[in-house]
Amino acid sequence: MIVLTRMFDGDLRVNRTVYSIYWPRLPAHSADVRHYLVVADENWSGLTTATEDMCEVVDPDLSDFDLRKGADGRDMLVHWAAVEDALLDRMIEYDQAAMMEFRRRLEGGRPAIRV
Repeated sequence: MIVLTRMFDGDLRVNRTVYSIYWPRLPAHSADVRHYLVVADENWSGLTTATEDMCEVVDPDLSDFDLRKGADGRDMLVHWAAVEDALLDRMIEYDQAAMMEFRRRLEGGRPAIRV
């Protein structure tokens, strides 16, 4: 699990768990800027974005992530619990049912990989 310390209003630091990492092409930036998708707080029904310049990584563990291709064809890292059923996209759109399913998957733990 990757954990960020996200800064709000310059001084307040709050730890947030990351559920996706991506590098969009943005015309305003000459270099790619890393974006993190996080749940803003426990009562939030979707994901919000934090850019690398807004936060610092305090736990860099990538073991819960799968490498995927985004809609733009670029690489992204997605938490295993958000991979199936377009769950990540639905959570970005603040779909409360998707958030409930995501939390259910997290509580159930990662399924064993069958060989």
